[in-house]
Amino acid sequence: MNKSTSPLKSYPSPIELPYLFKEQIATELDCHVQTVRMALIWYNNSQLAEKIRSRAKELLLEEAKKISIHT
Repeated sequence: MNKSTSPLKSYPSPIELPYLFKEQIATELDCHVQTVRMALIWYNNSQLAEKIRSRAKELLLEEAKKISIHT
């Protein structure tokens, strides 16, 4: 069986996030850090998981804006 006909569904890559951000998201969304971890590795795909991934993206974009590159 080649890859194009594989019955296994492919998922996006896990979202890498510092633990402090995971704790922050868990507090903001009133859930456990374990729930955040599972959402970031695409183990679950509930509405809460989608909110977690969205918030993780927001936090990472905020961090990226803080980076200054001097040429």
